[in-house]
Amino acid sequence: MAFALRNGQGTLWPNHYKQAGDNRPDFKGTEKTLEGEMREFAAWWKGEGDGRYLSTQAQMPREQTQPRVPPPQPAAPAPSAAEDLDLPF
Repeated sequence: MAFALRNGQGTLWPNHYKQAGDNRPDFKGTEKTLEGEMREFAAWWKGEGDGRYLSTQAQMPREQTQPRVPPPQPAAPAPSAAEDLDLPF
């Protein structure tokens, strides 16, 4: 059976896209609020030495962007009357 979050639970995973010096979160995940809504969850390491702690942020999930679909090509123009005379029948 797959893991399912219950209300009030969340998961955090290491952010493998994090690079030294950037402001991306150290951990990313999801949480389910007490009302049952899903949210994105992020955490950053702050402080140094014994004063180290995790700073967190929760936000509504971003809407997935749809891939761009090229606009439809216009239909070929209808043949003119002169072109219709070239029919073999």
